[in-house]
Amino acid sequence: NKIVAGLPDESVAERIAKESGCQLQRYRGENWYAFLPEGSGKVAAIRALTEASGISPDDIAAFGDDLNDVEMLKMCGMGVAVANAIPEVRRIADDVTLSNDQDGVAVWLSCHCLRRQPSGIPWRKSASTCLNVLWQDILSQNRARLPSYFHDDAVIRWHCTNEQFTVAEYVRANCEYPGDWNGEIERAEESGDTAVLAGRVFPPDGGSSFHVVSFIRFRSGKIGEMDEYWADDGPAPAWRREMKIGKPIHDE
Repeated sequence: NKIVAGLPDESVAERIAKESGCQLQRYRGENWYAFLPEGSGKVAAIRALTEASGISPDDIAAFGDDLNDVEMLKMCGMGVAVANAIPEVRRIADDVTLSNDQDGVAVWLSCHCLRRQPSGIPWRKSASTCLNVLWQDILSQNRARLPSYFHDDAVIRWHCTNEQFTVAEYVRANCEYPGDWNGEIERAEESGDTAVLAGRVFPPDGGSSFHVVSFIRFRSGKIGEMDEYWADDGPAPAWRREMKIGKPIHDE
C-alpha cells in the first residue's frame, strides 16, 4: 500500500504528497521517499491491532531500522533496533539486537520471549545466541541490562591495561566510554562452562577499530568471570614489513 521513489530533493516529495493527498516518509536521510494513503502506516496498524485485541501498546515489542520506524518504536512498550539501524533509531530504542543479516529479530525473540527462564539470561539453552545478544548490549552500552548477564560477585579483567572490575565498575567503564560503536563477532567457541569470543569493534564512521578476545566462564547460567584482551588494529610493524613475509588476512 505504498510507493517508494528516489527524488531530487524533499521539496519535490512534499509537493507530490500534497497534490496526491498521501503521507510522506523519508528513508535514511537520503533522497528516497515513501508515499502512503492517509491513515495508514505502522503506527496506525498497531493502534488498530490494540483496539481490536485489547492488548496494550506497553505489551508490544516492535523492531525497526529506519526513520519510518521511530514513532512505532516510541509507541510500543519495547522498541528494538537492529544493529545496522541508523543512529537516530538506535538512540531512541529501548534495546538493540543483531543486524537483519544475522537474524536479529529471531535472536531477540528467542532470548527474551521463547526461552526466558526465572534465573535470567538462558545461557545454557543457546550460548551462541545469547553471546550475540550480550555483544550487542555491550556495543549499545545498555546500562540497564548489562548487569543481568553477571553474578553479583563476578570479576571482569582487562589484561592489556592491567585492570580488574566488579560488575558495577565494568558496566560504568563500558557505558561511559565515549562515542557510538558497531561491531561483529568473528568467532565464538564453547566448551563446558567456558566460551571464547573473538570480536571486532569499530565506530560507525569507519575510523580506528579494535579487536578483543574474551574468555567467559559461566556459573549456574550467568557469567562468573570474564577475561578480555583488547588491541588496536593497524598495519604490521615496519621491521616485519621489511622482512617481506606473510600476507594480509583480509584485503585492505
